[in-house]
Amino acid sequence: YYLSLFKALRRVIKLLEKLIRDFLWDSSDHLRGKHLVAWDAVYRSKMRGGLGIGKVSDRNKALLMKWLRRFPNETNSLWYKVIKSKYELNPNNWDVAMVGRVTLRSPWKAISSLYERYF
Repeated sequence: YYLSLFKALRRVIKLLEKLIRDFLWDSSDHLRGKHLVAWDAVYRSKMRGGLGIGKVSDRNKALLMKWLRRFPNETNSLWYKVIKSKYELNPNNWDVAMVGRVTLRSPWKAISSLYERYF
């Protein structure tokens, strides 16, 4: 849930990746250094012979970008009205200068920064 609202910190991403590694790779003394699956196979898609888990950072960006797709299409929803009212968006619903007005902890800061980067 957190990954769908906020841009994850690097240390959070590293911690999540460590949890995935620890789950997949036994760290007991008799198997130390032996892995059941290569790390690149964990991230690789199933169509390419991997496990299809994907990178945590990519998943975070995808979940945030979901809001970019939903925002202009759900103009009658409460969350749309709150965002539009709070950040005084332009009539076209996107304002690149808005990023500077958004507080550091706001989920909308991470979401709107992706808009600048990809659109």
